[in-house]
Amino acid sequence: MKNKKLTNKQKKFIDEYMIDLNASAAYVRAGYSPKLSNTNATKLLQNTIIAEEIKKRQELSAIKAEVTREEIISDLKKIKDDCKAKSEWPPHALRAIEILNKMLGFNEADKHEYTIFKEQPLFGPEDVNKDE
Repeated sequence: MKNKKLTNKQKKFIDEYMIDLNASAAYVRAGYSPKLSNTNATKLLQNTIIAEEIKKRQELSAIKAEVTREEIISDLKKIKDDCKAKSEWPPHALRAIEILNKMLGFNEADKHEYTIFKEQPLFGPEDVNKDE
């Protein structure tokens, strides 16, 4: 059974990640080696215990700020709609669309899961005896 406690470095990583949501920078600021920080920071974010703690902290932050996901989506949509009406696309409008896509999950890659039950032999018994 895996240890369910976070290490001090993992706690520090979460603290740093919550500042700017930059996993690579948080990884280095938490005291990990900068070498392969992108790859290793991503692995930390995929750790179930770390991901749960980050989600919990984000939910608490939203409650403290009295902001809901729906309000943010509504605000981002308003920015997009205002710019669309003016036919102007300044950087902040494009960023609003990017954030909106991310929040709604429209830019997530399709995930395909494959399950291999048993390794299949390259040649079966019938293939071996074919030439005889």
